[in-house]
Formats: sequence, structure tokens, C-alpha cells
Amino acid sequence: MGLLKEAHHFVANNSQFLDQSHHVHVPGQTGIDILRNSRENEAAYNSYARVDAPTCFPGTREQYIEDIIDWATPPSCHSSMFRMKGPAGVGKSAIAQTCAKRLDQVGQLGASFFFTTDRCSNHIRFFPTIAYQLSTKIPAYREILNHIIYSDRTLLENQLESQFVDLIWKPFQELAKAGKTLGTYAILIDGLDECADKRAQCEIVEIVARHLQDMPFRWAFFSRPEPHIETTFKLSNISSLCYSVFLPVSREADGEIKLYIRSGLQNILRYRNVEATGWPSDQELDALIDMTDGLFIYAATVVRFVGQTSGSYDPPELLKAILNSSSRDQYGPKLPMAELDAFYTLILQRIPRELLPDILTFFSLIVTPKHDATRSIAFVSNLLGISRIKMQTICNLLSAVLRLSNPKHFPSSTDPYSPNKSLLFQILSPEGTDVLMRIISGREGTFCFYHKSFRDFLHDPSRSGQFCVMTQTMHETTFERVLRLHSHHARSYTIQNNRLIPLFTGKNSGKGLSWPIGMEVLDSYLELFVFMSLGAYLRKFAFGLEMLDINPHLLAELAEFNHRKQLLSRLFLLPQNLSWEVTAKRFSNNRMNVRGVALRWIPCVDLDMELFQTRIKRLEEVRVIQRYSPHSTTLEPPLFRSDSQGRLLSGLYIVGQGDASIFWYWYFDPELKFRREFETMDLHEGQRVYREVEWDVMDRAPVEQGLRQNGGPKNEPWRLPRLWFRGFKRVFCILF
Repeated sequence: MGLLKEAHHFVANNSQFLDQSHHVHVPGQTGIDILRNSRENEAAYNSYARVDAPTCFPGTREQYIEDIIDWATPPSCHSSMFRMKGPAGVGKSAIAQTCAKRLDQVGQLGASFFFTTDRCSNHIRFFPTIAYQLSTKIPAYREILNHIIYSDRTLLENQLESQFVDLIWKPFQELAKAGKTLGTYAILIDGLDECADKRAQCEIVEIVARHLQDMPFRWAFFSRPEPHIETTFKLSNISSLCYSVFLPVSREADGEIKLYIRSGLQNILRYRNVEATGWPSDQELDALIDMTDGLFIYAATVVRFVGQTSGSYDPPELLKAILNSSSRDQYGPKLPMAELDAFYTLILQRIPRELLPDILTFFSLIVTPKHDATRSIAFVSNLLGISRIKMQTICNLLSAVLRLSNPKHFPSSTDPYSPNKSLLFQILSPEGTDVLMRIISGREGTFCFYHKSFRDFLHDPSRSGQFCVMTQTMHETTFERVLRLHSHHARSYTIQNNRLIPLFTGKNSGKGLSWPIGMEVLDSYLELFVFMSLGAYLRKFAFGLEMLDINPHLLAELAEFNHRKQLLSRLFLLPQNLSWEVTAKRFSNNRMNVRGVALRWIPCVDLDMELFQTRIKRLEEVRVIQRYSPHSTTLEPPLFRSDSQGRLLSGLYIVGQGDASIFWYWYFDPELKFRREFETMDLHEGQRVYREVEWDVMDRAPVEQGLRQNGGPKNEPWRLPRLWFRGFKRVFCILF
């Protein structure tokens, strides 16, 4: 069935197509090359991104480490699965990192995957990453795997269990049948609870448990004891195969923590070429140990905080500030994380008053990043309208909680893009613009939080108080700032023939940026991506929970928002892949650009219809959107249909005002649980494209998704519906 019925004059800009009968490969690319491009290269314990990852200080956690090494090393006869669970901040990741390094040194490490919320959280890349790392250790497996993937690269797009069976289980069964003798390898997975998809967290464990037999691996999982993970490990078919260890918050670790803090603080003085003469004192150390309450994350944060490299900070004075920040009197000694919260509060209280608004806005935008680009310091700086110097100052002030990667040498080539030409005057390559963001991140540096506990702190008003980024006041402050910055960047563009044209080119291409890079193609891309991201935040805000309590006068300012320029920015960047996944959950939100019409299809299994209706009503009240009823339309009548309870199921609206407005049509099916919509500047063209699209191929997916969420048959394959075109001599499938 065609996506575009009887399509003519159809252009799919810079798209990749795959012939269903003959796979198209990049010349010279092997199956392993394809696998390498599908892995999460920052997930391995020894990746450059983990250069500052926590490890166990010599002499600490030795018993836990020895137990894990013993379990992983033949001829140990322990269970083939190991699990270490424990609350946040007790040192699970440090133990996993240390064990991975030691096992690798003795040739026993097969693979490692460190899930992190801000970087490595995509479960789709999990098994390909494990397979790639194993292929570097086992040549016979690498040869088989290379042939399998070269023959069918779509294996990398399959569901988790299919990936595991095709990429790992079957090849090793083939090796066993051939009589190949293999050693036993350990595979370490840390931060399972930080995988973005909760269902995938459980599914990974279930898949591994089902295929333990006749596999030369021992799998170790490290995670917080989240309820759904606990339930999975307690299943009888898993618990009988798994050796579990609980890592508690315990004062029994005081001796190890004391050793770590004493050595860390003395190293700070050595770094400054200052002789350590009785500092820290035993009294100070004892007080610190009492404040850690058995949390290694507290000890690590203390050392980073006191070790701030700015010459204006005196380590003993910083240590004294920590000792004076104890939460004992304020919170009581038994409140979980109270001492750590008091320390985080101290860090923020020491921020200069004039910088605090910038820092809180910074937190509100990046505390739950959904896109890898938010890790680029230059990107976030421009997103906030903050200069390079101020941003670097902020990062230095937050060095106790923010891990920075220094700029490193990066190839200056911007191939396939011309470096001295605005991106808006170039054609997007099939690889998209990822190469440009990688160059920007490499040249200017990246950041991430050291520990998830700081994000949790910022989210919870009972813990962070005035520094919470989830309050109505903070939402309104951030909204106002983003709206102002969006208007600023909108003035950098004009519209000609329904195309976005930059007003500043050449040496002035970075004029609208607060942190310009100095190369036209990079500056033009950065400004366009920042402009689009600011608009995406405002659009998300307009339909988010935050808007329900927002000041109506503030919300009304969205009517002045330049929706037309924003749409054009999205349309320009969209053709790099006709459809892509824009949320952490797989298959949850798909977009396409067809002839300048932005199409969107959204599974809404869990959509709260009452809430959605309220949002629409609020936006109508403040005239951000206005109902539109043309004299004639090809859309299915009535345009504003309702169900038996009077709830709106579809609508056609003008969004914005005058020359800055666009048309928006949406339709919701309450039975199949999906919403489909289009946005366009040309309503007639929008209606034509919407009419030509065969939506029913996609509309069936939410039903299958609902079955899986409600415990339906898990062996029933559920994949992202493939989108088909008529008018070609052969049938092609869009590569996502």
C-alpha cells in the first residue's frame, strides 16, 4: 500500500532508500563497519567519555571487588548471572568501573555497557554495542557476525530479543557446533535503571536469563532497586540463576570513606604545590565521615568541591563551609539523603547572586535532556544566550557536580559541507548534520552531571527548596527567557519563496550567537539548531502540564511567536531522515517533511484526553490558536468533530497571527489511540499531502503497542510501520 497514492512530482530530499530485494551497502563497508556505526561508543568502561568516571580508591571496596572478580573468573562455579543493587550514591558504578578494568587486564572482560541518563540511555543500541565489543575479543565470532550483518543490516533495527538472538546467541551456537573452544567472558552492565525505557530494563534481564545455557558468558548487572527491576529479578526462572548482592548505605564503610577523603584532600594541596601539614585534622575528618552517612557520592563530591582549581578558593575555607552546612539540626539525622541535600544546597548558595538566575535557567533546560546535543557547552550556552566567558565561569562554579570534557583536537574538515557557506544554502547530506555537532562538541567541549542524585535534588522541592527547577515561578521565568531569545534569533532570518534565508552570512554568520564558533557552516547550523530548539521548548510548554497554572497573559505571548519561521527551521532540518524518533521511547513520535508540509503521527496509548482538551481550550482562550473553517475543504467533515461526551476529536486552527501564522490540523482516534496532524503555510497543499498519505499502515501500531504494555503476547513482533511509496519501479523502504 502506498504512502502517497498516485504521487507525482514527488521529491524526497537527501533520503536513504533500501531496496527490499537487494540491500544497498556503502562501497567497501563490511558488516562490522555497519555494526560499529550502530553501537553506543561512549558506553564502554574505557571510552574517552568516561575518562573521569568514578573508580574505587585503592584500599576501598576490596571485598566486593574480589567477590565479583572471583565470580567472573573460571573455574568459579557460581551462577551465570550476578546482580548488585543499592541506593543512589553508595558506589555501585565505581565498583563496576573498577571490576571492568581489572577483568580486562586479565583477559576476562567480554564487554561492558554503562547506562547514563544524559548519554547512553538508548536500549536499541545495547545489544549491538555488546556484540561489537565481543567481536573485538573473539576473532571467530567476528567473522561470523561480519557475514550475518553484511547479509542483512536490518537486524540492527529489530526488537531486543531478535537482536540478541541474531547478533549473539545464534553465532555462538554456530561456533559451538563447529567445535570451537571458547573461554568464559564477563559482561558488565551498570546503571540498568538509567536506561530510558523501563520495559526495556526488564526485557534485557529476561532475554539474558532465557539464553544463559550454552553461552560462554557471565552477566553482571548493577542498578538501583527500582520496583519493576526488583520484580523481574524475583521471577523464579531468573532468581534461581542469579547471585545477588545488596550494597547498603552503611556506616561500616566509614573506614574506607575516611581513607578516600584524607588522600583526596591531601592530593589537592600537592596539586597546588602546598605541603600538607596536619590538614585535614582528625576532628575535621571525623565530622566529615559522620556527615557522609555511608554515601560514597558525598565523599566524592566533597573532594571535587574542595579541589576547585580557581585560585580565589582556599581549600581549608571550603572544607570549613562544608562542615558548617550539616543538616542535622534542620532535617534530622534519619532523613534519606539529608546530608547530601545540604551539601548540594551549600554549593548553590555559594553561587554569586548575579549568576544565580542564569544557573537556575540552565538547570531548568538541561536537567532532563532528551537530545545528545544538549551536552555541547557551546550549544547550551547559545540556548541560554550566555557568552563563552560567563558559561565557562558557571561551569567552574559547578565543577563539584558537573563533569566537563576539555576541548580536544578534532578534524577541521566539515565534509560533506562547505565550511565557508551557510548551511541554509547547502543540501543536507544523507548523514544529516550530526557531523557538525560532533565538530562543535569536540572543539568547544561537553558536560554532564556526575551523578543522577543531583538531578533528583533539583526536581524535588522538598529537597532543593528555593533551587527547585520544577516550580511555577521557575517555569514562568524560563518561559519568558526562551520566548525573548526565540524572538532574538527569529530576527536573524527572513522568508523568501517559503524558504528561510539568513540575514547574516560570511564573517557575520555568528552575529546572532552568544558563543560563535568562527566558521560559517558551524555558526549557521548552530544558530538554526538553537532557534529550532527554543521553538520546540515553547511548543512543548504550550501543551505540557506546566501551562495549566501559567499566567494567561504570559501564555498569550505565544500568539506573537513566529510560528512560520519556526516551522521552516524544522522543515529544513527534517529531510536528513524523513522520519525520526524524537523521544526516549522507541516509536513514540514520528515526523515527516513532504513537499513543505510537516506530518506527524503520534501513538497515544496513555493520552489523557481530558488534559488535552483543557490545553486546547486554554490556547483558544488566549488566542494562540483560532478555529478556522474554510469555505471548502478536502479534510473529512466535520472539521471539529466531537464524541458522545462532547470531547473534541479533531480541529483545524490558525496558529499565531498574520504573516507569522501557520495552519494546524489534528485528528484523534479514541479507539486506536493515535493522533495524526499536519502543519503547513499552504493549507491547500497541506490538505493534498494529508489526503495522499496512507495513514492506516501507521494507525495499527498503537493497538499492538497497547497489547504489549498490557501483558499481551511478547513473541508477537511489533515494529515501526514501514512507509511505502508508489510510483517507483521497485518498492523501497525508507531507512530510519
